[in-house]
Amino acid sequence: MAQMHNLRRRLASINSTGKISQGMKLISTTKLKTAQDRVFAARPFARLIAQLMGDLALQCQKVHPFFQQQEGRRALFVFTADRGLCGNFNHQLVALAQDYLGRAEAEVDLVAVGTEGARALARAGLPIHTTLLDYTSHPSFNRARQLASLVEGAYLGGQWQRVDLVYAKFYTVLHQKPRIFQLLPIPDPVGEPEQLVGDWLFEPDPETVLAHLAQRYLESELYRALLETQVGEHGARVQAMDTASGNARELAAKLTREYNRQRQGAITTELAEITAGAARGDQEFGGKDGGER
Repeated sequence: MAQMHNLRRRLASINSTGKISQGMKLISTTKLKTAQDRVFAARPFARLIAQLMGDLALQCQKVHPFFQQQEGRRALFVFTADRGLCGNFNHQLVALAQDYLGRAEAEVDLVAVGTEGARALARAGLPIHTTLLDYTSHPSFNRARQLASLVEGAYLGGQWQRVDLVYAKFYTVLHQKPRIFQLLPIPDPVGEPEQLVGDWLFEPDPETVLAHLAQRYLESELYRALLETQVGEHGARVQAMDTASGNARELAAKLTREYNRQRQGAITTELAEITAGAARGDQEFGGKDGGER
């Protein structure tokens, strides 16, 4: 009976966990659609302005410091989720950041954008320069502007000579690929230079135009990193909670069969005891009757 009681308790716990994971899956599925729409809307502008800045990098290296390649201290922004329960999504991003740090030849300032990344990096014993929370859970263009202001101030002030981003690019619910993106200095475009170089006309002047474009470039790329992280988190959580719900159903079915088997065994044993007791009673009753007669 004690074993059956433990099975009932485990079965109730697993069924409750399965309901919770199924509910979390439905919530993330709903949020995923909104996050997908936002990231798909942001990608074209980010792609075009990055292409434009890459083209300008061939012409304007001496006009704006964002184009000037130089060695020195680096900054690595690691974008992760603020919550767990999304499979190995955060682990992959932290692992990529650790691999980057292992290969970096210069000193690197770590900027953790997300609670889970900050915790994982701290557990790994890595010093964190800055921790920014609640950015990836509620991404907005204003938050991207704050990040852009932080990057621009440190870069132009000479604190950082290069800024890289680690975040997961969203493809499908089943596929979010972690990547390293060089934000600053703006890299030269991939392709033959003669196909990209041409005559440029700046109005009013190159400095004013590039200052405006550089600011928009930083904001758009950082905003995209926030959105990609959010949609990747929801996609990974949908997958993780679907797997958890399936495992809960499978384990619940297994425990139900075990419970029914033990219950059937207990009923059979009880019936056998009742039958044996009835048989003994009939024998005793029959013996007493025979003696009286």
